[in-house]
Amino acid sequence: MQRKYSVLMAALAASAGFGVATHGQVLVSDSFDRTTGNNIEPVDPADPPLLSDWGANDNASGGTLGSATYTVSNPGGAFDIERTDGDNGVIAFGRTILPINLATPDVIAAGGVSVKVDLSPSDIGLGAFHGRDWLGFVLIDTLDGASIGGSGALFGGNPDSRVGVGVRNSGSAITRAIGGTGVKSAGNPDSAGFNEPIFDQPTWDEYVLWQDGADGTASGDPVEAFPSDRVYTVEMIVTAAPGDLFADGATHFVELLIGIDGGPLTSVPLDPANPLLNTFEWGDNITTVGPNGGTDPNPGARDAYIAFVANANGGHLFDNLVVTAVPEPASFALLGLGGAALAARRRRG
Repeated sequence: MQRKYSVLMAALAASAGFGVATHGQVLVSDSFDRTTGNNIEPVDPADPPLLSDWGANDNASGGTLGSATYTVSNPGGAFDIERTDGDNGVIAFGRTILPINLATPDVIAAGGVSVKVDLSPSDIGLGAFHGRDWLGFVLIDTLDGASIGGSGALFGGNPDSRVGVGVRNSGSAITRAIGGTGVKSAGNPDSAGFNEPIFDQPTWDEYVLWQDGADGTASGDPVEAFPSDRVYTVEMIVTAAPGDLFADGATHFVELLIGIDGGPLTSVPLDPANPLLNTFEWGDNITTVGPNGGTDPNPGARDAYIAFVANANGGHLFDNLVVTAVPEPASFALLGLGGAALAARRRRG
């Protein structure tokens, strides 16, 4: 009897945010199976900016929160184009925000969200990042694009960006939780203090050989592209205690899982130097930087949006977005029953 009860409580605790969560309703999804935007660079730099457009999410896999038109960064140069190509969402540089607030009463009651998407990094990184270009997503508490910015949303210390992940085509990841500048190392594997989690060891080993010039070319040849075209499935699960999801100052749990080329998802630490680090505080829900810094247009509100971000000048691809509520609301009721059972058992003892 003791063993059965322990197994039950372990399962309940897992569904409440202390392990792999149980997935429930699909909140938002997008197949990106549409063509929007403009993929033609202006011949004359003096011409008007090119059109950036992701359209609206199609909820092809379901979506109880409906759809909305993505907010894209304003193109400021030949590479700053965000579009959909009939199969993928494409970011050449910057960020794209889905303006659907995940902080609904039902989601808060459920206790967590899962963001899952396929990512394909390009290899047109510049300078020290060549061969290690990246793309990913963050959960943010504002729709102020100037506040979130592009790459700064993931590792620039932006306090309006709560938690996120970016994968590199070289097999390592950038991770972020509020309160720090993210777990990243600027540049190559020999950089001092390299601390990124490596989730694709074979690709990373190939990258190190390429960086060291083992292929017969100059080390980290800025002309030669690093030979990796893998697609990674990334899932980030964020949970909190009942009623605390997206609340100011509330402790949140985060779990990161990554799959390689359609393979199974495996757990990846946010910080390889501290693999037990899996919590962060959501924050104050006030835009603190950018032109609207210090203002609070909606006092006391809970806000949680998804921003897709990418670095450098490449055609980074996003596909198969699915956002779900986790765990299912019934899980917390079961947890309450489990607590009652424990109390009754103690009284009988």
